[in-house]
Amino acid sequence: MRKLTIIFALLCCSTQAMAADLCASLQGKSLSLDANGYQATIGPNGIVLTNQNNIFTFQTTANFTNEPVDPVQGQCKDRHITFTRTRTNVLVQAYDGWIFEKEPSRMAGTYSNNGQATSRGWVATIVTANVVPPKPNNQACLNECGVQQEACMGAAHSVAEKQACVQEYTTCKACCADPAPANCQ
Repeated sequence: MRKLTIIFALLCCSTQAMAADLCASLQGKSLSLDANGYQATIGPNGIVLTNQNNIFTFQTTANFTNEPVDPVQGQCKDRHITFTRTRTNVLVQAYDGWIFEKEPSRMAGTYSNNGQATSRGWVATIVTANVVPPKPNNQACLNECGVQQEACMGAAHSVAEKQACVQEYTTCKACCADPAPANCQ
């Protein structure tokens, strides 16, 4: 009986260590996400993990196609990942999922909008982050785009006005590039 207990303890602990390693595989990577047909990159510049007692926490951004950049915060423990995407006064999306053991670069789960009981599916692949060294004032430029976006969305009342805000934000971000497109001032 004693041998069986020791073997079980070894099996248990090695499985938990492997699970923690799967969470650690997010370090410096991005998630290529498909949330019910909507495409996004979570952590486009690489996810930075903080490990405290095998609970990996992170704060990054979500870049959904044709949408503003939103803050994301989450955690991962024993292959179980949860994160929240927040857009002030517009939406909160809560994601809950698992990193696959057999394919550690893949994960899947469900998400809900604004605390609704209904949920939708999402899948993601862990990919190499698109780390581009910013030009010296790039971050300040991007921050200003974010400030303008917040003000625009706060003043927007209709869907068309919000779509115009998204377009302005996309143009603003493009103008932060080095070199900036010709149509930028």
